[in-house]
Amino acid sequence: MLSRASIFKRVAVCAFTIAGLTAAGASAQDQQPAQQAQAAAAAAQAAQGWFKTCNENATGGVCIVQNYARAENGQVLTAVGLIRPQGGNGQAMVQVTVPTFRLIPAGVQMQIDTSAPQKLDYAICTNEQCIAQAPLTDTLIAAMKRGGKVTFTSVNMRQQPNPVDLTLSGFTAAFDGDPISQPDLVESQRNLDESIKKMAVDRRKKIEEAQQSATTGGN
Repeated sequence: MLSRASIFKRVAVCAFTIAGLTAAGASAQDQQPAQQAQAAAAAAQAAQGWFKTCNENATGGVCIVQNYARAENGQVLTAVGLIRPQGGNGQAMVQVTVPTFRLIPAGVQMQIDTSAPQKLDYAICTNEQCIAQAPLTDTLIAAMKRGGKVTFTSVNMRQQPNPVDLTLSGFTAAFDGDPISQPDLVESQRNLDESIKKMAVDRRKKIEEAQQSATTGGN
């Protein structure tokens, strides 16, 4: 049977290394309400969508259905992974990764649409990220398949809640479908990175144009 430490190790390798959560991501969430709303909107625009990866090994391997939300600057705000060990080894888990500097007792609240939120307790925090987890049940999977969105709320060191929404559109197809191949995953990540870079260039251009207009108007 897979130990909890083994599950953590596999998730770190298979699920969230591509997410790139850093302390800079924490600063993206430690914002005032208006800035949080802007970041949440940007995250919705820059979400990669639900996808599944599987890795096989001598004990049967593990499959992870995952998604993550980014801020407009490309920083990851929240990553979620539904981890299902294959071959009857280990317990299925849902894990949520958020930036560091979180209020530990609050955990991460997971809410599907308007249903009652479920608390995920933190299992580990590093200098770069905190991981909360709970058992993955059939009830939770069914609720995610029926739902429209899932909201993950952590609390920062200023005791401010940081909700991040992820659409559940595409979740069922990813969960029930075949895993994405490594080449397709790399290509998807490359396209996402290019999209984020373009958004940054467009944003910088608009700021420069606004500054130019202000300067011209003042003369």
